[in-house]
Amino acid sequence: MYRLFLYFRVYFSDTTKPTMKNLFLIVVSILMLDSFRSIRFAHSQVLSKLTNTSLTAFYHTLKNEKV
Repeated sequence: MYRLFLYFRVYFSDTTKPTMKNLFLIVVSILMLDSFRSIRFAHSQVLSKLTNTSLTAFYHTLKNEKV
């Protein structure tokens, strides 16, 4: 998974480290799910199993104007 992170890191270089991590996890969840319905769905199915980051943190990440 680290190699995948290195690949996507370039696309998130203007963000802070926590935002970069959250964006990467969102991309991973999109890749893992057959259908990406919402952040809430991704959090319940994938993100909560990969990290202890709250659902609210992912909402804030996507609200970031640099994203």
